Amino acid sequence: GESEPARKHVDSIEGAHVPLGDQRCMVFASTSVAVGRGAFLVTATGQRTEMGRIADLLAETTEEATPLEVELEVVGKRIALLVLAVAAIVFAEEVFIAARSETGSFFSMFSHPDFRANVTEGMLVAVSLAVAAIPEGLPAIVTVALSLGVRRMADHNALVRRLHAVETLGSTTFICSDKTGTLTLNRMTVRQLLIGEDEAAVTPSWSIEPTAGTPNADDLALLVDIAASCNDAHFTAEGELVGDPTETALVSAAERLAPGRVSARRVGEIPFDSERKRMTTVHDAGGERIAYVKGGADVVLALCTRAQLNGHTVEMTDELRGSLSARNETLAGSGYRTLAFAMRELDAGES
Repeated sequence: GESEPARKHVDSIEGAHVPLGDQRCMVFASTSVAVGRGAFLVTATGQRTEMGRIADLLAETTEEATPLEVELEVVGKRIALLVLAVAAIVFAEEVFIAARSETGSFFSMFSHPDFRANVTEGMLVAVSLAVAAIPEGLPAIVTVALSLGVRRMADHNALVRRLHAVETLGSTTFICSDKTGTLTLNRMTVRQLLIGEDEAAVTPSWSIEPTAGTPNADDLALLVDIAASCNDAHFTAEGELVGDPTETALVSAAERLAPGRVSARRVGEIPFDSERKRMTTVHDAGGERIAYVKGGADVVLALCTRAQLNGHTVEMTDELRGSLSARNETLAGSGYRTLAFAMRELDAGES
């Protein structure tokens, strides 16, 4: 249920009843590993897992009446009582008052020859009045009104499966929801590239449109290779891309911008953590070892001593670092989540 990946560790946690969000040493069924790898011990299966408990809770829930159903029930009871009262008055008027006016005495009307006929006629009138007064068409009218609401919502591309949902939505003042998975898809997409001092936009059709200068093709290929190699997102056997939303966005971009690209074999890695604020992987590229780094732009720029500009490696001057930092701040100010990528060839004896 986490909107973002939760970091786990192997240290034990003290306490008899630890909330799920604080069980950092536990992994749960039906969840995916976004970053990293490891082995774990199975402690529960089936209905004893947390997903099984959720399934049991869902099975035990009872459907409650909606506010409209409760109100209709109250109105129906009130109408029924009112109709019964009116029917009783009409029956009394037809039988007792009419018979008394004919006989002149309350007690003598029971021996009147027309008393039984008056009772029968009064009963028919009272029952007819009760049947006619009860609003039998009220449920149908309510259903038609809700159906019209469903149709109006369908005109706004909102599909309603249950009619009573229209009633609930109609009486709603505020909607408080988790944004991820409700208003958004928990997905990210690469949209801007800053290669050296050249900037380009990535269109929805995955074409490159230069916006400031023209990015060098070799530099673009190197950037795509680092982004896809220094990455733990992967495809499942069913072809589904799983992992951290940021990393899946990078892999998707690499698949579109450089189809057929083959990553060098990974021989080492230093996972991302909150202290380093970067991830490092080491790859074997034809006998040479290359380190790829991905992380926050401010952190990576501070570590770099050289830069790749127009296919050439140049010194990272303070002026160039300041220019790249300013471009990064501009992108971040426009709502983009920015990352910087770097690489270095490792010496033979370097760890």
